[in-house]
Amino acid sequence: RALGYYSVGAKKCHQCNRNCRSCSLAPGNCTSCNDGFYLHNNKCLSKCLNGYVGISKVCQKCTSPCENCVSTKTTCTSCISGYYLHANKCITSCPEKYVGINKVCQPCQAPCEKCISNQMTCTSCNSGYYLYGNKCLLSCPDGYIGINKICQPCQSPCENCVSTQTKCTTCKSGYNLLGNICYSKCPS
Repeated sequence: RALGYYSVGAKKCHQCNRNCRSCSLAPGNCTSCNDGFYLHNNKCLSKCLNGYVGISKVCQKCTSPCENCVSTKTTCTSCISGYYLHANKCITSCPEKYVGINKVCQPCQAPCEKCISNQMTCTSCNSGYYLYGNKCLLSCPDGYIGINKICQPCQSPCENCVSTQTKCTTCKSGYNLLGNICYSKCPS
């Protein structure tokens, strides 16, 4: 390693600390660093502190809203409070099909297409699934029919239905089924 020197007055050269390539006024007051070290507040460090990135042998502060960064000042690895990390950027809200968990945009888990609060609290479902409450199901439970990827309740007096909310397959107590319609009294 190259060792730098500094002078005090004009008569004597002093050696810089071992990681300094050059220094000024004192052995530990580095102005540049040897290979493998980064200059931070006149010290040569083997790696930059959190919130800084080593660029051209100098620790440079990450650009807000990055809390930590890598390679460049704007390539984020974590974000300050109020932001979510997505594709090495800090954003105020996650894109569709993602949910913010612990300051990171996490993808919704299949069969959720869109989600809130966690990866499995669904607000819409992938094709072939139906939203029932906050879950995505392959088929709707009794008393519901899948319409536009959502389990819709059969309309009373239908107990169960098919194709539409009013096309009954069974009726509630006190009603009789005739041709997919529930009647309180059978027609004549």
